[in-house]
Amino acid sequence: LDYETALLYEVYAVRDPESLPEAFRPSAEDLHPRCGTPALVAAQQAAPQLSAAFQSKLAKTLQRPARANSLVTPSGRFRLHYDVEGRHGVDARDEDGNGIPDYVDDTVTTLDDAWQLEVVDLGYRAPLEDGSVGGGSEYDVYLTDLSGSGVYGYAFPEFSGNTTPVYFEIDNNFTDPIYVQTRGLDALHVTVAHEFFHGVQFSYYSGRNGL
Repeated sequence: LDYETALLYEVYAVRDPESLPEAFRPSAEDLHPRCGTPALVAAQQAAPQLSAAFQSKLAKTLQRPARANSLVTPSGRFRLHYDVEGRHGVDARDEDGNGIPDYVDDTVTTLDDAWQLEVVDLGYRAPLEDGSVGGGSEYDVYLTDLSGSGVYGYAFPEFSGNTTPVYFEIDNNFTDPIYVQTRGLDALHVTVAHEFFHGVQFSYYSGRNGL
């Protein structure tokens, strides 16, 4: 493989495994990265020095997903995007009867807790804002079926500079067989804390040598 193709394949492996040639698609038996962010950062940082064709393919692959529903967390800091039907849908169970799936409620609480811990309690710099992309000035988080790639989540760098805003994708349930070591709500809590801290990190420095 040439360098550009190898970079794209690494991005496809975590973002869109179905775009990979059959021989390169990850299997359930393969060792999977827990976080897809390093592959995305490597491709984004390299893009300005690579061909226009590479940049076009990368931009297409890194387009934000479309979800039917969104809500802003009580803190007003995050906008969570989700589906209740289809491949990326969350479990529609709503035991508290508030009209919002319980998994969405759990994610909302976890996001605001991550902000409180990492920005307020520990004093780290807040992630950079992306303007109104995603529907508002909030930090965007998308619930996505990531079981095909086996990653728990990733933070997408919006730009290739030394700092960048990000948006996040995390799995829509963490219950698929690929998630073995950490599952369910434990996996949700760890992943939100980890991916949110990439956003914090990239407000200081987003180069691939910082991962």
